[in-house]
Amino acid sequence: MEQPNDLFCNDLPTVPKPEIGTVLVTGATGYIGGRLVPELLARGYRVRVMVRMYSPEQQERWPGAEIVVADALNTRELKKALDGVQVAYYLIHSMLLGKREFEFADLQAVTNFRFIAEDKKLKRIIYLSGLGVDHPNLSNHLKSRFTVAEILTRSTIPTTILRAAIIIGSGSASYEIIEHIAKMIRDAGYQLIAEGIEDQTTLELVIEMGATHVQGFYFDKPVRLPHKLAHAGNQ
Repeated sequence: MEQPNDLFCNDLPTVPKPEIGTVLVTGATGYIGGRLVPELLARGYRVRVMVRMYSPEQQERWPGAEIVVADALNTRELKKALDGVQVAYYLIHSMLLGKREFEFADLQAVTNFRFIAEDKKLKRIIYLSGLGVDHPNLSNHLKSRFTVAEILTRSTIPTTILRAAIIIGSGSASYEIIEHIAKMIRDAGYQLIAEGIEDQTTLELVIEMGATHVQGFYFDKPVRLPHKLAHAGNQ
C-alpha cells in the first residue's frame, strides 16, 4: 500500500473530478497501472481494478478499490468489467508473450475492448502508447502499440493517447529486459556506458544495474563511476 508521501498527485495543480463516476484501470498489476490506482484513490475517484486472476494481496494493496476478474480476450468477462464505467485506462499489453502470441493477443484484446466500451457508452478511454512514428523498420512491440492506438482512436468514444519512451522502474517489464541485457554485457567482460543521465534518480538506477560509465546532462563525456556520484547530486 502506497503511503501518502509516496504519491505524485500531492503536488498536482489540477482539481480532481470524482463525480465523473467509476474509473476502470486495466493492466493494474503492471508497473504503471499498479502505481496509478493509489493515485486515483487518493484523489477521491471510485476505482475499479481489472485483473486476470484474483489475489487477496490486491485488496490489501488497493484498499477502497473494487476488484473485478476479467480477461480482455473474454468478451463475457469484459462486459461485466465495463458495466457502469465512465472512464477507462487501457494499459493492457502482452509484452511478455512470444512474437506471434502477443501480436494476436494485443489485436484481439483491444478490438474486444473497443466495441464493448462503445456498447457500454463510456465517456473516455485513456491509452499509454509509445514514442516514435509508424515506419516499416519498427519493432513488433512498437508496431503493436501504434496499431492498438489506431483501433482505439477509430472508436466513437473520445480517446486520449499518452506517448512515452521506455519506462524504467524496478518491477517493470522494460526494466527487467534492460537489466538482463546489462548483465549479459557485464558477463561478457564489456564496460557498460549509460547515456542520457538527466537526474540523480536515474543515475542511481543505472548504477544499480551495473553501469561502469555514465554520460548525459551532468557529464560532457563518459565518466567512470562511482566517484562522480556526489558531484552529480550537487548540481
